[in-house]
Amino acid sequence: MWILAKDRDNQTGKQRRRDGEVLFIDARPFGYMINGAHREFRVTDIKIITSIYHQWCSKSFDRESDGFSNYHRSVEIDEIIEKECVLSPEIYISKTETSESREEQLSKFLILNSSGMLFESIDGKEWFPEKDFIEEVIKLFELEKESDSQNQAQPENQINASSSSRTSKGNISFK
Repeated sequence: MWILAKDRDNQTGKQRRRDGEVLFIDARPFGYMINGAHREFRVTDIKIITSIYHQWCSKSFDRESDGFSNYHRSVEIDEIIEKECVLSPEIYISKTETSESREEQLSKFLILNSSGMLFESIDGKEWFPEKDFIEEVIKLFELEKESDSQNQAQPENQINASSSSRTSKGNISFK
């Protein structure tokens, strides 16, 4: 997944200067495989990934203690050149072993994301404060468990047919 940003040098004054930096996000732990080549992200996975990106852009970003070092790392261009310009996130992101379940990771995300940011609603039309977002995440998490069990029962061609757009359960597919 590639995200290109125009305002790296903070011309608007809303974010910190990020020119000369690349944010690597290892999204492999998120979502689930719908076949051998395609991963489908849940809405909560997308919110976690976008939250990591927005925290990286923010003026309050702290490279050393942001709490998600297992999933991302901000790297200077010089380090990328030293590693022969290889752009695989796993080269730059050091993993520490964890025995946390998905529920524990989600809980950790909600605790760490206490900056008071506003989050987009499921349908992308509303904005609401974090306390309402937490309630929505819990609802989504329950829907995803239900959706995952239904997806396991569906034949593969039905999963692929629904994976190219937003489904009734709120999943979004990236190919």
